[in-house]
Amino acid sequence: MGLTAKQKHRQATRFKHWHYSYDLGDGVVTTPFHPKIQGWHVARRSVILEQIQALYGPSLQGKTCLDIACNSGFWSFALAALHPARVLAIDRAARMIEQAGFVRRCLDRPELDCIEFRSQDLLELEEGETFDLVLCLGLFYHLTDPVGAARRIHALARGVVVIDTVLSLTPEPVLEIGDPAKFRGISPTEFSFVPSASALTRILEHVGFGSVQRWQPPPEHSPVLRPYVEGTRAIFLVRK
Repeated sequence: MGLTAKQKHRQATRFKHWHYSYDLGDGVVTTPFHPKIQGWHVARRSVILEQIQALYGPSLQGKTCLDIACNSGFWSFALAALHPARVLAIDRAARMIEQAGFVRRCLDRPELDCIEFRSQDLLELEEGETFDLVLCLGLFYHLTDPVGAARRIHALARGVVVIDTVLSLTPEPVLEIGDPAKFRGISPTEFSFVPSASALTRILEHVGFGSVQRWQPPPEHSPVLRPYVEGTRAIFLVRK
């Protein structure tokens, strides 16, 4: 049975932090932590799905997908709308997986049944299973071991990997310590490395990827996509 409007409202407000806006029905809409961030997410979703469909066509039928650091499932839901055979969505934060499950229950759409939400770290995934499409969005600048993560992603991927990350503007191949005063999205409580574009490319090639392509915004880009134009953020399409 679905949730009542009262149950939706009560459970939605129980989560103190939302990264995405969801219309859960019955007048219940989640409020992201920043008023403008949903526009950013929607613009990114349009760009990334356009790249995926350019590679795979309008449908992911028969394909398996992995959504790393899935948060509350925003990208997993977008993939499910393309009708893949399976989406494995992982996040090390159990609270995020609980939130994703709640959103799916509220949305109550049959195509979302292909998603398996799992509270798990990337490095804990068992080797052996591989995926046609891997999403690694908003993760690399939160890592202390980007090489280890890239190596595990290489083992899990048999198709395309989409990486979206904040970048250091340093032209040399360096990993810059994440400073929350300098890099958007870095928490004051975390210690991580922010890669330069050349460093991330070197890392991905080092672990065995043969093709690392950086998406370039079109000349008529939306102002929302300015970080990609300025180079403080980038989308990479990666293959073996």
